[in-house]
Amino acid sequence: MQNSIAVSMTLQASDSLNQKLSNVTSSNIQSQNQAISEYLGKEYNYSISDNNSNTLGASGSFLSITNSVSMGFDADLSNSVTSGDILIYDIFTRNQDVINASGAFIDDVIAGNSQLVNGSVTTTQGFVSIGNESGDSMISIDLGEIVVFDTVLVSFAVEVNPIVDGQIIDISNQALLSTSNLGYMLSDDPSVFIEAADVTVIKAYGNPVTVYNEANDGELQQH
Repeated sequence: MQNSIAVSMTLQASDSLNQKLSNVTSSNIQSQNQAISEYLGKEYNYSISDNNSNTLGASGSFLSITNSVSMGFDADLSNSVTSGDILIYDIFTRNQDVINASGAFIDDVIAGNSQLVNGSVTTTQGFVSIGNESGDSMISIDLGEIVVFDTVLVSFAVEVNPIVDGQIIDISNQALLSTSNLGYMLSDDPSVFIEAADVTVIKAYGNPVTVYNEANDGELQQH
């Protein structure tokens, strides 16, 4: 599969863009550069200029990608995430830029403590390149061009692998959006308000596990 990715592009700043561009700082770009480098397994560098020509890329483009997780099937009716449960991931990509995002792809490697449900990957635009064949452990979606103000939804399901009794584990997931003209962007968990590219994490429990339930006056509950 050919996926030619340009890491950044240069746009001449206009008055309408100045306010948005003023939010692009060296500190948040350094943070996202490091995260993307770790995800790609190779160095990724994006920088901004201080003159009238501003480079829009990983942290400077006005695309957004969020990744939410929910329970799809509670296998043991425990009301908690446990072995054999099905989790649903919904990845929303929104283009709020002033130009179309070209050559857009979403890639997502499934965590080792879960497995992709065969045939569960869907997209509202483009096509599934990887993810719906038996044994696939990642997804790759060719979204094509995302026009200004459009939103694309990619969804998939995973099954939670067996968990050792008494253990509590984190199941993590993060997607990578790449475009040929607006660079890279890591997905953000919209339920976490820490930084711009929070990994989507949900806790899963071996059986039984006693946990502290803050919503029920601190009562200890078995999962």
